[in-house]
Amino acid sequence: MDAPTAMKTREPMDRPLKIGDTVRWKGCWGEAQEKLAVVTGMETRCIGKYGQQVSEAPWRDIKAHGVVSLDNGHWAYGYQIDPVVDNN
Repeated sequence: MDAPTAMKTREPMDRPLKIGDTVRWKGCWGEAQEKLAVVTGMETRCIGKYGQQVSEAPWRDIKAHGVVSLDNGHWAYGYQIDPVVDNN
């Protein structure tokens, strides 16, 4: 079965990630099969256990030192998620 087109297309990283955005998420420290999930919360500048809670942040900040909460009950480091493009 072929993956949905939205999962194959990459969006430029110049737009901010916002709560409510759909992302491509890979569990198991980025090794699991890619799935779609919605961001329900996020923290940047994570040092140790906690960071600064934000409602949006540049993708580069999330990728470098961010953590997101997802609607599937999981959380992810920034390197475990990628943007999704709406091809409409």
